[in-house]
Amino acid sequence: MNFKEIKQINPALLEPGMVLAEDLYINSIMLLSKDTLLTEKNIERVKNLYFTTPIYVYSELQDYDLEILKNKNSRDYKEIESNFSRFSDASETIFQQINSNSKLDIKDIRNLSEEILDEMKDYGIIIKNIIDSRNPDSYLFRHSVNVAALSAMLGKWLHMSDRDVMLLTYAGILHDIGKSKIPPSILNKAGKLTSKEFEIVKSHTLKGYEIVKTIPFIDPVVEMGVLMHHERIDGSGYPLKLTDERIHIYGKIIAIADVFDAMTSNRAYKGKSSPLDVLETMKEQSFGKLDAKCSATFINHMMDYYLGEFALLNNNTKAKILKMNFNYISRPLIAIGDNYIDLAKTKDLYIVDII
Repeated sequence: MNFKEIKQINPALLEPGMVLAEDLYINSIMLLSKDTLLTEKNIERVKNLYFTTPIYVYSELQDYDLEILKNKNSRDYKEIESNFSRFSDASETIFQQINSNSKLDIKDIRNLSEEILDEMKDYGIIIKNIIDSRNPDSYLFRHSVNVAALSAMLGKWLHMSDRDVMLLTYAGILHDIGKSKIPPSILNKAGKLTSKEFEIVKSHTLKGYEIVKTIPFIDPVVEMGVLMHHERIDGSGYPLKLTDERIHIYGKIIAIADVFDAMTSNRAYKGKSSPLDVLETMKEQSFGKLDAKCSATFINHMMDYYLGEFALLNNNTKAKILKMNFNYISRPLIAIGDNYIDLAKTKDLYIVDII
């Protein structure tokens, strides 16, 4: 969040709506973090603990910034972030079990899946949370949780049964479990992989399939999702180079969730892309790479959730998305203050990210 100026203010003069420009600590314990939107309740805490010690706040706050911060500081957003971080820790534990040659217990997979599905009440907040920037070091475990949630969403949008949605969530959690058998030096390599290294990475689908097969009472459709999530409609995927009708529906769905989360995340070897750019790419890949029906369903629903959201433009201006266009997904109609701009008709201005 970039604001023009920072100023010092006496705690007695703090007002609701101001935003902290520094972390506040009491005896090495963080009281409030930078960019926290101040409310009457937390201002009272600051006044009681800081007395006359000056507090740093941003001196200029635009309406857009205020609305964005209200969203990010909302109780619902923070609760989802906290819970998904906890789910990521549970995912890491599952990977560690494989690393230690322990067998997975289906109860652990079921419990994590049920918790993820229990959180899926407000898709808009979950989608905001999924595309938020994170440390690449935690990518693999959080990616598994995000793919599970996105796969479950797409399953529901496709009107699949509750049982299928649950099993899709299992498969989403486990889709990259084979990477637990890939050397970290290759998995976390910052530069471009050699052809030999890429072949090793590609082996995670078969390795994952072999791991999942050993889970007692696991449904075979989960194995199919894990095995086939890198297959592509035209036969260009791996590991079996299957074509359209031979790819299991779970593989098709997880492929879409996997592509979206991977491309909108910071990874060791590549930074994140704007979600609208990613949806544009997915639309292009729906001709021959990704399943057309699943892709169209995913893209159309995701576009709905970006209406009314805020975007950061390449000139560092913030804008509100007013209308999406399926033919130009990355170039919607936006508003900057009272000015309306159709990005589809503007060459020099484009969206860098969703805020």
